[in-house]
Amino acid sequence: MSKKDEKSEKRASSRVFFSLEDGIEAIIDSYRDAPNSIPVTLMSLSPGGLSFMINRYLLPEIKEGDALVLRDIRIPAPLGTIDRLEGVIRYILDFEHNINISLGCVFTRIPDELAARLEEYIHYRLKNLDGEE
Repeated sequence: MSKKDEKSEKRASSRVFFSLEDGIEAIIDSYRDAPNSIPVTLMSLSPGGLSFMINRYLLPEIKEGDALVLRDIRIPAPLGTIDRLEGVIRYILDFEHNINISLGCVFTRIPDELAARLEEYIHYRLKNLDGEE
């Protein structure tokens, strides 16, 4: 089995990736006792979740299984801004010598219409912008 086949088997759905230079931002609106408006930068998006980078010192206590609310998720056209999504942290990648950590989040509540819009956007981007599945 090729590495691409193995990767496809592990993924429940297609996803698109972004770079830090793309500057696709969101705000963590609700996480424990943290102050509002914690900025994050999106790194990937799928119909079931997303990943983002964050300064490690902004949420030093975060761990897998924690719930959070993301808002003002600014996805490029044709999708546009997503007002609010709820999720749970699925994984944390900690690059010890980097100020940022990467977190993967699975959506816990997503309206059917938004899930369909995400799916359409991902297929659009994969077709038109050479993303990865």
